[in-house]
This record gives sequence, C-alpha cells and structure tokens, in this order.
Amino acid sequence: MGNPAWAYEDKFNTLADRKKHEDELDALIDEWTQRQYADVLMNKLLGNGVPSGVVNDARGVIDDTHLKETGFWAYLDHPVVGITLYNRAPIRFSETPIQMKTAAPLLGEHTNEVLTNMLGYTSDEIKKLEETGALT
Repeated sequence: MGNPAWAYEDKFNTLADRKKHEDELDALIDEWTQRQYADVLMNKLLGNGVPSGVVNDARGVIDDTHLKETGFWAYLDHPVVGITLYNRAPIRFSETPIQMKTAAPLLGEHTNEVLTNMLGYTSDEIKKLEETGALT
C-alpha cells in the first residue's frame, strides 16, 4: 500500500485495536483499493500470501481470461433470440467431455420425444392429451 501514515497509528497496532476501529480501517482500505486494478491487486496480494480474488460483474466474468481459455463459454444459435452466450457445465470429465451443440429448447420442443421414447406413450394417448390441452 506504500506504507500510508495511518497504518502506523496506535489504534491499528493490535488485532484488538483494529477490531475496535474496524469501520475506520475498512474505509481506509476501501479508499485505497478503489484506485487499484482488481487483477493486479489480487496478484500482488496472492504473491504476498494473502488469500484474495476478484469479484467480477457480469462483463468481468464474460471477459475472464481463465474462463475463456478453458472453453467455459459457448455461443449458440437460438431459433428465437439468435446468437446467445451460454455457459457450459462447471465440471469436466476426461472420458466423456461435455459438448454444447444446441441452444436452450423451446417450450414443448421435446414433449413428443419424451412422451414416446422415455415414457412409452402411444400416438393415440398423446393425441388425447393434446385434445384436452394438457400439452403445450
């Protein structure tokens, strides 16, 4: 921090003193950190053994170098809203990699497939459900 004079004041000498003047100390540190680049400050702190991390806003998360390099983001073409940014699952499997191939489904897009292939409904049963308005 460049050894600011306030850091040497008696009221910040011990943990008990710092706790007693915590609001003032937080305000001083906050004032200083606002003039720093978050990623640069984080790396300096980490380099000095201080656990730290940047808290990003939405743009910062999208622009995060690590997330980009690990392929966390995917742009997919949605039939209604067009090209849209999606995040992949936050886990990776070495034997079965997760691939993002399609955008979010439309409401009811897979209803017939689920009813027939997974639940065993017949065409007649699905037709009855449609007639009663039970399906979208």
